[in-house]
Amino acid sequence: MKRLVVLLDFSIYSSPLLQMAYQWKEHFGMGLVFINRVPGLVPAIADVKTRTQVIKHEKEDAKKNFLKILDKNDLTQGEGIFLAIDNPLIPFLKTYLQPDDILLLGLKGTGFLKKYLIGSTATEIINQLNNLVIGVPKNIDRNIPKKLVLACHPKYPVNENSLKQLLGAIGNNLEELELLTIINQKSEEEESTSYLQKLSHGLNEQLPKKFNIYLGKDAFSEIKSKYRNQQEIFIVLQKGSRNLNDQLFRKLFINDLIHDGNTPLIILPS
Repeated sequence: MKRLVVLLDFSIYSSPLLQMAYQWKEHFGMGLVFINRVPGLVPAIADVKTRTQVIKHEKEDAKKNFLKILDKNDLTQGEGIFLAIDNPLIPFLKTYLQPDDILLLGLKGTGFLKKYLIGSTATEIINQLNNLVIGVPKNIDRNIPKKLVLACHPKYPVNENSLKQLLGAIGNNLEELELLTIINQKSEEEESTSYLQKLSHGLNEQLPKKFNIYLGKDAFSEIKSKYRNQQEIFIVLQKGSRNLNDQLFRKLFINDLIHDGNTPLIILPS
């Protein structure tokens, strides 16, 4: 069974994650794993026994908080797995995650300094892990997407296996798939159109599709403005392609959307 691995910190961002996780479990038949990293607030001079006791209490409190937030959202643990860990999160996930696991995390709006100088847990996870990642805004009010918007480019092909896997998991609930690309010159339009058509032919034939080609640097702002706050739409991006490596695209389309925290994102593994 495909697993949805949900990262929780018991903040206001956790309730939308839980609601979405349980709806995806119901609609798509996924197993659920919930992970919380405890702070590990152990004095530097503490001995091994004291450290073990402190960590144990933190993990017990984490489980209580998990059950409390489930109750608050009228949910029950059921067959879901809850893990409280004290190891660094990303190294733990690298060893724990299975190739087909989908990682679910919250998108938090941040200030200027964190956005441009420090980054965020979300961007670190996307950069360092190679699983399909879904980022969820705290104010999302639709957990099952009606439409996917896939950003792609002929010079940096989409991971078609991962895309088909995603559509195989949720495609029956979709109303439309939009494929878009950005070109720098009008002369690239024919190649881009051909790529979008070829890509669409290999996907679910029953799913309605449309194409959009954006020209020039202003396209980034236009796309960001068009899809911001449209929460029935999930934007799909390819890790390791132009969509994440190109500095301009990353700055305007990845970081802004992640740090703005208003648009659901799906990142395909490379």
